[in-house]
Amino acid sequence: MTGPKNKIKEDPDGIAWKRYPKYHDWFNKLWLAERLGYDCGPGGIAPSKSGVYVVRPIYNLYGMGVYTRFQYISSEQNNTVEPGFFWCERFTGDHISVTMSFIHGTKPSWKIHNVWQGFHDDLERSSKFSKWVRLSHDKCPEIPNILKELSAIEKINVEFIDGNLIEVHLRPSFEPDFDEIIPVWTSDYYEKKIKYKDTHTYIEDFDDAGGHMQVARMGFYANDR
Repeated sequence: MTGPKNKIKEDPDGIAWKRYPKYHDWFNKLWLAERLGYDCGPGGIAPSKSGVYVVRPIYNLYGMGVYTRFQYISSEQNNTVEPGFFWCERFTGDHISVTMSFIHGTKPSWKIHNVWQGFHDDLERSSKFSKWVRLSHDKCPEIPNILKELSAIEKINVEFIDGNLIEVHLRPSFEPDFDEIIPVWTSDYYEKKIKYKDTHTYIEDFDDAGGHMQVARMGFYANDR
């Protein structure tokens, strides 16, 4: 099944960057990790103890987790992470994405619009998801107090791993009328077409992070509610 029933694609971060100039710090992933008290540092600084860390660009307005990797870093080497990247302690557990907005009034609070859990076929491919499943709103992790600083933004999307905030986007994430969405990559397009074409709705939504991904996302297969 195919058709434009739902648009999954959200506003890219580049639009949010232009829309909210006074919130540019929130695009800085190292700044956010430091504010949250995580063990982290920029390229050129060695961690206090050797281990496997997640390494990412400090800024990434392309999205799609481009150039994210897991890397062993020795406490005695400060030259293994390139300029413009940072390392951060690695969290394991459920990956949860939440779109929400702040409700002002006598009892200010966050309104949850949707909660999704992401899954991987290969845990070492941290940005290549195999599916997203809608969860009930009560599955939203505890929301850090620092996010109140973004209460003026119409909608924000935040991501957690094992309850730890790892990403903040000044725009919503996907809000389709489905319970499950399965990303389709250039590497598995025909395999998934055979598997899902008669049972799922296909939504074309190409994204290769501005040409920075070797394996691009073609779109999604989705299950109706």
